[in-house]
Amino acid sequence: MQSGSTGSHPRWTGETLLQFLPGVGPARAELLKRLELATVRDLLRHFPRRYEDRRCLVPAGAAQPGQTVVVAGVLDRWQARDLGGGRHMLRGVLRDATGSMELVWFNQPYIAEWVRPGDFLHAYGTVKQRARRLQIVAPEFEVDTGTDDLEGEPSLHLRRIVPIYDLTRGLHQRFLRRLVHRCLEADLEWEPAPHDLFHPAGPSLADAFRAIHFPPRMEDAEAARKRFVFDEFFLFASRLRFRRQTFRAEGRLRFETTAELDCKIRSIFPFELTAEQNRVVEEIVCDLRGPAPMYRLLQGDVGTGKTAIALYAMLVAIRSGCQAALMAPTEVLVEQHLRTVAGCLRDHPVRVERITGSLPASRRRSILSDLAAGRIHIAIGTHALMQDSVRFRRLGLAVVDEQHRFGVRERQRLRLKGEQPHLLVMTATPIPRSLCLTCYGDLDLSLLRQRPCGRLPVATRLVSSAQRSSALEFVRAQVRKGRQAYFVYPLIEESESLSLPAAVEGHRRLSTEVFPEFSVGLIHGKLPPGEKEEQLGRFREARCQILVATVVVEVGIDVPNATVLVIEDASRFGLAQLHQLRGRVGRGAHRGYCLVGAGEARGEVLRRLRAFARISDGFELAEADLQIRGPGDYLGLRQSGRPSRSLGHPLEDLEEFLTVRRLADEFWASAEHLAYRSRWGLQESDGGEEEFLGLD
Repeated sequence: MQSGSTGSHPRWTGETLLQFLPGVGPARAELLKRLELATVRDLLRHFPRRYEDRRCLVPAGAAQPGQTVVVAGVLDRWQARDLGGGRHMLRGVLRDATGSMELVWFNQPYIAEWVRPGDFLHAYGTVKQRARRLQIVAPEFEVDTGTDDLEGEPSLHLRRIVPIYDLTRGLHQRFLRRLVHRCLEADLEWEPAPHDLFHPAGPSLADAFRAIHFPPRMEDAEAARKRFVFDEFFLFASRLRFRRQTFRAEGRLRFETTAELDCKIRSIFPFELTAEQNRVVEEIVCDLRGPAPMYRLLQGDVGTGKTAIALYAMLVAIRSGCQAALMAPTEVLVEQHLRTVAGCLRDHPVRVERITGSLPASRRRSILSDLAAGRIHIAIGTHALMQDSVRFRRLGLAVVDEQHRFGVRERQRLRLKGEQPHLLVMTATPIPRSLCLTCYGDLDLSLLRQRPCGRLPVATRLVSSAQRSSALEFVRAQVRKGRQAYFVYPLIEESESLSLPAAVEGHRRLSTEVFPEFSVGLIHGKLPPGEKEEQLGRFREARCQILVATVVVEVGIDVPNATVLVIEDASRFGLAQLHQLRGRVGRGAHRGYCLVGAGEARGEVLRRLRAFARISDGFELAEADLQIRGPGDYLGLRQSGRPSRSLGHPLEDLEEFLTVRRLADEFWASAEHLAYRSRWGLQESDGGEEEFLGLD
């Protein structure tokens, strides 16, 4: 992987493996892989997470406790001390013309072999006061030998703006800085990037890498950051464009609809579609008639009737001689969809079957055989639908529910079960406008906000520890009126590391101490599917008045008689998840109530819970969630999950991203630019937002 060298600098490429660089070797290469650093390119795109300005010397006599400083002077003397138990302390005194400063190291006696009294040192660290003496514990230091560094290289660690990197156990900042610097000094071949075409007068790629790792001034680091963000945004916008083009390529499936078919489909619903549902149906029908496959995101708040719209689209596909698939993230949600769809089609010759991992082997073989033969019209399932053994005779429409639980690749795998089938992805978790414009910028968007007539907003109240007894009495009063209640817990069993309520213990206490007069059920994700369905069945049939659960009931549970939801230790849930849970009540003729266990919540947590209690509209709540928590946590989009090599974030810099996206669309509209597609790695298999944003 390593090419030969010319002159004083080695010649490497971006693909040169770090393992073969001087000073690395197999052991350190394994540590670097923990940071997803395998090649020179990976290393140079492992940007500093922050910088420390170590340029200004502070006289020892002027340093103050709490300051982080660089001091320089002569090492006056050493004092070594055995602390017992194998522990050791080494203390030196650094003296300049203004005073002195103690330098202290623990368990590093070998430093006395490196540095001798009389040596001139530069030391960096935070000043502390011990008795009347000022000291720096475990300072970074260098001996002034004329070459400025212990390694005989120009200083990378002091007297400059110093990069601070994300590390893993076993790696140190000094090693990583030297390795990055060595790569920057190599005779690397740089490929042109988008920024070079649009801003040729800006910093070159080589200069930008040098400036972002070892900036002479902070202004230089910021200029380099902007250059890299432009490239990231451009390539991400390009991926969205090419994926959209791939899905929009002219397809073979054009479905015809008639007024007669429209009336027949509407007749299966025990209600009239709302005005918004009718609008979305028109948008979908227009897609299904068009020359290109539908690729649409249906975003609807809890209880707005997305399943009815999906069923309408699936029946259009079936009338045209095709099959439909509906994929959901959990078996509970699959069962709910199956019950709803089968109930609507009870008097019609449309066969609907479930495909999940818990199906008995013999039943599974029979269903897969009938599906491949076309005898099953609608298959509703979990991830199991994507398995190679699942084959359709003619898949015309794929529907993905709770789509944020799936990734682009999973949606694509389901589409590959047919020949360019139409795709409808749905979510009941309202998505902020900024997220739609970025992560889902390749999808057409339909919005549903209108709930069916007669449904009142759920009344949400925060419950402090002092108010808990009153809240339990309110639940008792509701159940005595013939209503039902949920108690939702963040954990299944008590945790030694977290002092949180647990569903199993909560069920025991509620059933024996609090509500002994009522039937209290229990459901959580570790229950076998049969037992889980039995518990849900008892609750649906009102043979059980109170259901204790974990977030397994977040989606897919529809019990109109349930009017009270108690969320224990609500601080453990995100706003989107709380809103989903709230959607389990108020689904019938009676008003729903959500009692939020706030405990002793303070600060940002209390601010979030108050926003949840105040806002009932899911779209407004989503925007509040984005502002309170920031884009790093929204919909599982964690800062810790993003590659450290990524500097930009479309949600934080939305207007900048939209500007770059317009440039990308204009750029790729010219056929002469398509040669850049392979050069910049923009292949059809790109994962898109998972790779760029680090989605779960």
